[in-house]
Amino acid sequence: LARVLELCARSPALKVLKLFKNRLDDSAVPELIALMERCPGIREVHLSHNRLTGDGITQMVEAVSQSRPKRSEPLWLRVENNACQTQAQLLWDLEQRFSVCPRRPSCSQFTCCMGCKVHL
Repeated sequence: LARVLELCARSPALKVLKLFKNRLDDSAVPELIALMERCPGIREVHLSHNRLTGDGITQMVEAVSQSRPKRSEPLWLRVENNACQTQAQLLWDLEQRFSVCPRRPSCSQFTCCMGCKVHL
């Protein structure tokens, strides 16, 4: 993973990162956060079907909520089907604590009707 993310970080124009079905767990979170911070224009990070827990997902959402520029496109963070037992509860909690939207029908892929920084 480190080599892949190192290569990705060399491309500040990176828009999409697909790492689904790679058995990634929370140990990958610091490197993923670093990449998302180095590439503030990234639009999509696909991490579904991995082994991330609610704690790891929360760490990423918190970092993106703090570092993503205001009025930028929301980051579409795909984290479904991970090692989080209560996904609905986690989504509700993240919406309350951070700039998170579950991608409502009035949102598009690159805009958020609520002005949030993260789409889950």
